[in-house]
Amino acid sequence: MRGSLLAKRYFPLFCATAVAIVCAALAGVLSTYFLHAVENIFHHLSAYPRWVLLLAMTCTGVAVGLLWWFVRAKPLGSISEALGQKLSTFPLARNTLDATLQLTVVGAGASIGREGAPRQLAGVYSFHLSTLLKVQGPDRAVVTASAAGAALAAAYNTPWAGIAYTVCVMMGSCSWLSLAVASVTSWGAVLLSHIFLGNNAFYPLTFSAVRWEVWVWAVASIPLIAVAGFVFRQIAQHANKKSSTVQGAFLPLTIGVVLALTGLVMLVAPDISGNGVLILQNGFAGNISLLGFLLLILLKPFFTFLTLAAGAKGGVLTPALALGGALGGACAIVTGNSESLLPFMVVGAGALLAVSENSIAFGLLFALELVHAPPPLWGAVGVATWGSVSLVQLVQRKYKHSDQR
Repeated sequence: MRGSLLAKRYFPLFCATAVAIVCAALAGVLSTYFLHAVENIFHHLSAYPRWVLLLAMTCTGVAVGLLWWFVRAKPLGSISEALGQKLSTFPLARNTLDATLQLTVVGAGASIGREGAPRQLAGVYSFHLSTLLKVQGPDRAVVTASAAGAALAAAYNTPWAGIAYTVCVMMGSCSWLSLAVASVTSWGAVLLSHIFLGNNAFYPLTFSAVRWEVWVWAVASIPLIAVAGFVFRQIAQHANKKSSTVQGAFLPLTIGVVLALTGLVMLVAPDISGNGVLILQNGFAGNISLLGFLLLILLKPFFTFLTLAAGAKGGVLTPALALGGALGGACAIVTGNSESLLPFMVVGAGALLAVSENSIAFGLLFALELVHAPPPLWGAVGVATWGSVSLVQLVQRKYKHSDQR
């Protein structure tokens, strides 16, 4: 009898996990291909007079706003609602279109992350397929979260970070079941995505020896990163609240204007466009000056806020990474440690992402896996991420305690 009950629960869960692996891998691969296609279109337009690119960005913003007006006419549901088992609707077609629009605005230059799209696609399809397989409510939530985290992992080739994101960020708690499903789904999706995306680091870098100055930076950066990461988190949260107030006919106007403004600012800071990949790529390559880093430190959070507040939907993981990387790059140049620019940027990126997502494990693993960091760098990134997150949490606890007195 007991064996029958276990089979009734775990066999559908096993099947749903296998399905989630495929959904996550496809979401990661297809979103990557689609984003690159859109980016290539706008890259080719940059060869024409500047007004052509500005016009294309503005028209794209207006068109995406019109489609979002249609998509949001009825509730879309969300992965967070699915995890809380409070979901009343989770339509496949409109969520697929919504994710496609997210990728389109990022490819057109909007200053937001693209990671929300693969998570959404994997989550919504895994949720419905789990329902068809008659997976129980709590187990269906685990499969949905695991698929979303695995899609992020597949898009960036970061399997360990995908597990951490599922368990620490999305679910906020860990059981043996959730850890097992998240691990199998994340690694399965990443290995499957290698067929199409390869197994290279997202940022293929060559590191020299990790000098002692990097350890000094890892410790000294803690208060700076803690403040910057907390401010960025507040900016993102406030922008998302503002975003919900932009409805209907205003969406084409607000998103069109934001993309037009982004195109104008690209005249002086071209790396501001997109999800932050350009900042990290060009920074790692040594192609950004101190003035360039300082300009991006100011502009990237502002335009991320502006884009989200205008009603656009997207993630903030890569903008947070880019901001932390820019802070690390600027500090490396200011302190005369340009030869350690790469590790300074990786330490800053991982620590600020950890504060932004309030997860030491995710920030640490994501930064290390993105660049396939050498073991000597693991400790420095670990110190910075642990110290920054712990400092923010300590201040928040003290502030909360003083409010209660």
